[in-house]
Amino acid sequence: MIKYRKDFIEVHHIKPMNEIGEEYIVNPTEDLIPVCSNCHSMLHRKINGKTVSVEVLKEIVNKNKK
Repeated sequence: MIKYRKDFIEVHHIKPMNEIGEEYIVNPTEDLIPVCSNCHSMLHRKINGKTVSVEVLKEIVNKNKK
């Protein structure tokens, strides 16, 4: 493994921030999911006009594994 990538991860808000109010207190266990940078970008991209959920992205990745 390349050293500069070791121990690096991003966090994705499962419920979009624009859907929660300012008073909402984020629960890291329930509201956040650790993802790699590429997956994080894909989770913010729309496919067929819809935002991709974590579950759908997992299906896409598993379907395309070789």
